[in-house]
Amino acid sequence: MGAWDHYMQAPDCDDLPPEEASQVERAALRDELNDELAWFDQHLKDMSPGPATAERVTLFITGTYQWLDFDDWPPASTKETTYYLVVHKENGYGCLQPIAADGVTTSSSYTFDPRNPTPFATKDLLLDKAPFDNSQLHSSRKDILIFETPVIDYSLALVGEISLVLYASADVPDFDLCAKLVDVYPDGRAIYLADGIIRARFREGYRQPENPQPGTNHRYTLDLWHIGHVLRSGHRLRVELASAAFGRFDVNPCTGTDLATETDCQIANITIQHNITYPSHIILPVCEDARLTNGGS
Repeated sequence: MGAWDHYMQAPDCDDLPPEEASQVERAALRDELNDELAWFDQHLKDMSPGPATAERVTLFITGTYQWLDFDDWPPASTKETTYYLVVHKENGYGCLQPIAADGVTTSSSYTFDPRNPTPFATKDLLLDKAPFDNSQLHSSRKDILIFETPVIDYSLALVGEISLVLYASADVPDFDLCAKLVDVYPDGRAIYLADGIIRARFREGYRQPENPQPGTNHRYTLDLWHIGHVLRSGHRLRVELASAAFGRFDVNPCTGTDLATETDCQIANITIQHNITYPSHIILPVCEDARLTNGGS
């Protein structure tokens, strides 16, 4: 996995600090075609791979901006680590921490209007730009919940697969849950790392659609895909929750009817539980590889 867009070129990463953007652009110069041909030679012609492709996994790690080889995916040095969503802080944000909430009924709510859907990013952002700064989006919206860690004083390496478990309810027959994972820099920029979405009716899979009962808490598991990133000392890790990512995914009308023919929509009031009974949490692939944890400040 490398630092390429869909055209196998360096992505537009102007929102990164210049020294970091240049590292991504340099990494994208790697000859991926050579890697692909070496893989085919090994598996179709039984030829020995060259030194650059000898390992099963070669990954470009953002944050420390280095190519690393691993013997498997996820790496053996990666451990699933749970961080819980807990009650809001004084600034209106929630906390993201490895200790579960001790409240019995704590929750967070927001109102979602399909006629004014939460955008995936700010209006001036082209969707082919990634990574991008997401810091200005939430300040202009009231339909986004934020949970974040305190400022960390160590290197937190995330290498593997991410999943987010939310316990949620709404007063409508159907709704979406969207999430972003964000690296918050000391200067305030919030760089997008990963995202995922789930439609409530498909919480048990696409073959078993079932509208949730309004007002009833259900468990929703969002796949935030794969990551290879080091959160450096002085940064914070943030989870952003909403019910749309307009510009990236279609908007749920929240009526619970046929999505292809529905022309009406309903405003939804959505509640995310984060308490002893319903411990919403994110499962992070924390990697203890010394190559990542010893030099990412």
